[in-house]
Amino acid sequence: MRQRNLWAATSSIPAKMHRRSGARSLISRQTLMLGSPTGTKQRSASSCPVDQTRVRAATGPTSERADELMMQPSLKPQHKGTDIPLPAVPPGVCVIRDVSFGPHERQSYDVYLPENAPRPMPVVVFLHPGAWSRRDKRAVRTMFVLEHGFALVSIGYRLAQHARFPAQINDVNDGLRHLIAHADRYGIDCDRLVMAGTSAGAHLAALAVLARENEPFRPVSHFAPRGVVAVYGAYDMARLLRDECKVDIDQTSPESPLGLMFGESPAGRPDLLREISPRTFVAPEAPPFLIMHGHDDRVLPWTQSAEMATALMEQGVDVTLRVIPKVGHGAEAFRTPPVSDQIVAFIQNVTATPQLVSAR
Repeated sequence: MRQRNLWAATSSIPAKMHRRSGARSLISRQTLMLGSPTGTKQRSASSCPVDQTRVRAATGPTSERADELMMQPSLKPQHKGTDIPLPAVPPGVCVIRDVSFGPHERQSYDVYLPENAPRPMPVVVFLHPGAWSRRDKRAVRTMFVLEHGFALVSIGYRLAQHARFPAQINDVNDGLRHLIAHADRYGIDCDRLVMAGTSAGAHLAALAVLARENEPFRPVSHFAPRGVVAVYGAYDMARLLRDECKVDIDQTSPESPLGLMFGESPAGRPDLLREISPRTFVAPEAPPFLIMHGHDDRVLPWTQSAEMATALMEQGVDVTLRVIPKVGHGAEAFRTPPVSDQIVAFIQNVTATPQLVSAR
């Protein structure tokens, strides 16, 4: 068994899972220690100890009464977003804004280029958060990579109020295709490209990388990213509905983020719940993943990340999971050391050698 559990005396609780280990997960349907190895509480990664009547309609046979309940307005509030100011650009960085790849104003990307870094530079492509309905490409959460010689590109995409799913992943793939075709203009090495995102952006980053054979998403041909950094995202939408008790916001009604993406109650569309879920497309050929989540996240439960890591590991994919104690959704901890250092170390590791990539 090559799998090992890495305890740290810092603020993170990582579980490292290695390719082809063949081992069962340390986290799925088992207990994950939260905090230091001693004197800590334990929580099940799969338990949800409240009545699930409202959410069963998404994933299995239910009574008509349960279906009716799922269509009713949620008693939980809508998520209004985490108050995070736009980041400052570090000194010595050239910024090229609003490179268009489509007719809509959100179909564009910003390019951040460290002026003194050797060319061609490895690149981190970031996808912004906002529940697919807020924020824009300026809401970069990985600005710190610019201080380590990486180019940074933030791709915009149409929000749910502009176009329903799969428009968002279509835009991400169209932006990637445009960027790869024009990489020489920016001195970027797209043979050493890492996808990254937070929240909704983590979902889209994982979907762009894993669903590379799903034609309705307009995937980039022969796209071969070196890795994925997915931070406090959602990856299994049917499970998200079943785990309604783990969050404090509406994730089930037609007014929820998924409801806006579908234009109707998400529970009534199990086909779309499957298609929008990165977990559906997990396969052995996926690149390495770094998955991070705050244990106290009440917007998207940390079990989304734990179970996604399990699914990847069971397919033999290199994956590192880090659950951060006492940290919620969108917390500053994800943009500062030691967590930011761990993100940089992962990116440095996976971009250490080149490989060929091309665009359709």
